[in-house]
Amino acid sequence: MPNYTQILFDADNTLFDFTASSHLAFNDLMDHFGVKYDGDLYQVYKPINAKVWSQLEAKELDMDGVRTTRWQRFWEALELDHDSQLSNDIYLRQLVNHCFLLTDTIELLDHISNIEGVNQHVITNGMKEAQRPRISKLGIEEYFETITVSDEIGFAKPDTRFFDHVFKGISEANKKQFLIVGDSLQSDIQGGLNYGVDTCWFNPNGQRNNSEIKPKFEISSLLELKEIVG
Repeated sequence: MPNYTQILFDADNTLFDFTASSHLAFNDLMDHFGVKYDGDLYQVYKPINAKVWSQLEAKELDMDGVRTTRWQRFWEALELDHDSQLSNDIYLRQLVNHCFLLTDTIELLDHISNIEGVNQHVITNGMKEAQRPRISKLGIEEYFETITVSDEIGFAKPDTRFFDHVFKGISEANKKQFLIVGDSLQSDIQGGLNYGVDTCWFNPNGQRNNSEIKPKFEISSLLELKEIVG
């Protein structure tokens, strides 16, 4: 018998190589506006982007706010005046064009899909313009019983209303059968803890966890999940 029958995966930097995709999409955006840049310019954008997503999780911004605020703040930091909505549209379009899976994603999804009685799901805080199109482009829809995109339902992890929506779409009601797998302590792991569900922190870079957010499991490789699921 498997240890869990419902595996809920985050998408970006858990299944997808979002870091690589984001860099390429960002470079395309800079090219579009003719911005001269070096390798450090992405480092200007990165903390701005992280901040607005934290504000979304804290309910200080909605998703439309994320769409435009991050680019408005970025252009202001460079003392440039470019359209924030257009910037977001171009970036997301290029994000879909440059989508990649992490190295072990398919091997893991194949393995779990062959365990009788175990279902896989996607739970993501991403934008609807990019999340489902990337899943479709990469041809991995068949692995998942449900796909939940925060932008489509109006609630983002770690909000318990996000998980209310997820659970309503799954026939299994016993929370002990669920395992949340994700790279974000603040959204994935905290969300699971808030909802009373076991969590697995995917931490491939060996980040130190100095927070009070404690997952049940921690892995540095997706393939370690094989033994946890059983």
